[in-house]
Amino acid sequence: MVKVDSVIAKLKEVVGCRTDVELAKAIGTSSSTISTWKAREAIPYDLVARVADERHIPFTWFFAEDSSVSGHPGGAASGVPVPLLSRMPDDLPSHLRPEDVSAHLCLPGIATANAFAVIAADDSLAPRIKEGDYVIIATGETPASGDTVVASNGWGDILVRRYREKEGEISLAADHPEYPTITVESELRIHGKVIDIWRRIKV
Repeated sequence: MVKVDSVIAKLKEVVGCRTDVELAKAIGTSSSTISTWKAREAIPYDLVARVADERHIPFTWFFAEDSSVSGHPGGAASGVPVPLLSRMPDDLPSHLRPEDVSAHLCLPGIATANAFAVIAADDSLAPRIKEGDYVIIATGETPASGDTVVASNGWGDILVRRYREKEGEISLAADHPEYPTITVESELRIHGKVIDIWRRIKV
């Protein structure tokens, strides 16, 4: 489990300060707010996302075990913790809240900044993706027709589907015939393209 103290230490390193008071001033908050984060073990994901974007540092680096920016300049190394989302915020990662993250998965070979994981909720893409699989997505990439994407509806339900675009109309299709094709409308939001799949095996 990633500790908030570790994340705050990395924020201090990135902005070039040593104390909570200095960090609060640098990021535009109060030292009491930082104390609250520590007391509640509440990681300020939205703030981390903003600092990562401003400093051109991979979002996932703040949750890795490496303690040096210079040692982690361009992306994720093996074992980088990937946030596992329990629900989809409106936008990733800028609207990510602590309650949206249920755990962090240490997965080798994930070398893309702003990688996130969700759990497939159904067998719509079986047998390639089965219910319960960990689905890893990269945000900020424009999907092409045929790519697998993760989307959410107006209720925050997570959907893993195949992206289709034809004559300007976008839809989300399933491989399994029991699941209907969904036309992308205003209440549907596509969050990222699937880059990896991990399956939990019962023993």
